[in-house]
Amino acid sequence: MSELYPDCDPYGTADRLTEAERAPILRLRAVLENEIKPLVAEYWEKGEFPYQIAPSLYGLNLMTPDEIDGAPRSLYHGFRIFELARTDASMATFYTAQAGLFRTTCRVGASPEQFAELDPKITSFETKGVFCLTEPDHGSDIAGGLASTAERQGDEWIINGAKRWIGGAFTADYLAVFARDVADGQVKAFLVDRERPV
Repeated sequence: MSELYPDCDPYGTADRLTEAERAPILRLRAVLENEIKPLVAEYWEKGEFPYQIAPSLYGLNLMTPDEIDGAPRSLYHGFRIFELARTDASMATFYTAQAGLFRTTCRVGASPEQFAELDPKITSFETKGVFCLTEPDHGSDIAGGLASTAERQGDEWIINGAKRWIGGAFTADYLAVFARDVADGQVKAFLVDRERPV
């Protein structure tokens, strides 16, 4: 079995991947090398993101690969991110905003029934989402500095505040917005339709 990272894996960590875990990483590598790597320098200089590459990434089914029986291990997820980042850090951020931050927020915060309905749409990118924590005056200080508030009024929640540096927000269908509930002081996440009027 050939080494996946002969120049940067001195402890042979990637050797712990199974053949089933290696297969989607190698599929990803082929797409990165052939379709994405040739574009990244040009788009970096332009200060733009090459969104035309998105369908190629989406079609790889990297979150729930067919080759892997059951839920993929953290080791696989780590190397998936590494493979993206070794081509371009922006690619890793772009994909992981959906596969890590948004998906995890929905998994942890939704009811089992809600997540069962949402997850196939998230993993297929039919539904795209982002993680909205960072604020202009408080960064990502969820413990003490989070200023966005949420207040229940009847059957609705009213969210007040501002978010900043939310990568992918303008292409998302839903925003996972973190705000502090004024009733109990607890930080909660709210799934907000991006097109909802403000």
